[in-house]
Amino acid sequence: MDAWIKTVSPEQAKGLVAELYSQSGKANVIRAHSPLPEAMRALLEMFRKGIWTNDHLTLIEREMIATVVSNLNECHY
Repeated sequence: MDAWIKTVSPEQAKGLVAELYSQSGKANVIRAHSPLPEAMRALLEMFRKGIWTNDHLTLIEREMIATVVSNLNECHY
């Protein structure tokens, strides 16, 4: 069973959603949160702190971990 979320397109985005798109890009995982801008903001904050930060792992290593976890969860993202 596939889920479908009606998202706000980047072209139609206004206010906070438009601002968040401009900061983050328009990947589907980000767009899926567009109906709830505060959830979208929280997701991006988590990415900033957990994935995009400079710590002891390189960006490539963090992306590899995210890829493995997504694969284990059978998520194509």
